Amino acid sequence: MSPEPRPESDPKWLRVYRDGAILLLNFLVLLTICTAALAVLYGIRDARKQARRTQVYSQHFDLDSYLRIDRRTALETGAEFDHMGEAESYRFYPWTVFTERPFEGRWVTVGSDGTRAGIPPEPAKGRKPLTVWCFGGSTMFGWGQPNDQTIPSHLQALLQEALPDRAVEVQNHGHSYWFSSMELNHLLALLRHRPAPDAVVILDGLNDSRMFLEGRHLPFFTHVAEGAWEKERQRRYAPYDGPWLTMGESFPWLRLVRSIRSRLGMDGATAALDPSLGPRFTPVDVPTAMDRYALNRRAFKGLGEELAIPVRQYLQPIPGFGPYVGETQDMGSEIYGFYQALVDDPSHGLLPIHDTLYDLERPFVDQTHYSDEGCRRVARSIADDLLPLLQEP
Repeated sequence: MSPEPRPESDPKWLRVYRDGAILLLNFLVLLTICTAALAVLYGIRDARKQARRTQVYSQHFDLDSYLRIDRRTALETGAEFDHMGEAESYRFYPWTVFTERPFEGRWVTVGSDGTRAGIPPEPAKGRKPLTVWCFGGSTMFGWGQPNDQTIPSHLQALLQEALPDRAVEVQNHGHSYWFSSMELNHLLALLRHRPAPDAVVILDGLNDSRMFLEGRHLPFFTHVAEGAWEKERQRRYAPYDGPWLTMGESFPWLRLVRSIRSRLGMDGATAALDPSLGPRFTPVDVPTAMDRYALNRRAFKGLGEELAIPVRQYLQPIPGFGPYVGETQDMGSEIYGFYQALVDDPSHGLLPIHDTLYDLERPFVDQTHYSDEGCRRVARSIADDLLPLLQEP
């Protein structure tokens, strides 16, 4: 049965409205179907990408480098580092821009203040407390190692054994991506609300060489914090300056547009979210980088003199610099030049323990972080230097 013809008596405007309404309805239905299809496709792609990221960190861990823990513990530790990374490891911290986010695992624990847990100190039992604060980057944090195999944990055990009449507590204030500028800021922040420790240990070299040689002076993630500030300013003080209709970053059509722009090389904004990028700086030569680093070195030294406590700075071992037995990667001539300048000029204040791991077959658990035995060796070198300064006459 053919449809009845529309009455010719209908006004023209009504016929136009009816036809337009039908077209609009069909368009909205088609748009909804396409949006749902895009959402499903992106959901599948995200799930596959997440599956590939299940070993985002531990895939680089050398399981044969673990000498102090069994293979199962090493695998479980790696899985916890993967999980910590997937949960977005960092949060805002006012004095350094960021710190680790609290994390509770069986082998990897980060407290509510962002401090990595270690072996618990022994009960005081009337003994005089002895507190040591340790600062550094991810090597001091203990990347790739369980709580009891980090440098501060080994240092606590070694100091407690050597000083049985003291109640030793070594606190781990190492954090990934940190370099001396951030460590200095964090040390000052801690001193504002905590009693000064009996000693401060700083393990640096690699992050400082990278940062200063690249001409950087700001912490990683600074651009992220700046973006959050501007977003809050817009919300609080200029709520009507922005668009009246916005869509989330996960909206399928926006993701499609970003994908197309990225493939065409038109979208450089997304790169700013990569913590390894951020603002661009002009690289400098080794002498200039050394001059910029020297300010932090003098500040640490002066702070130690002001507090009348030992503040000891150590040059961390890195692959390819020193007589290592195992295979190591090339870190780059500029970084080795920075290291050599620190070794050649003692006035820079870093105690050279860079050759501590020379006789270990596998001193690193990945490209730059230490094995469990490597952490113990570094802690041993620090303890040997620190003990004469902590023993009471």
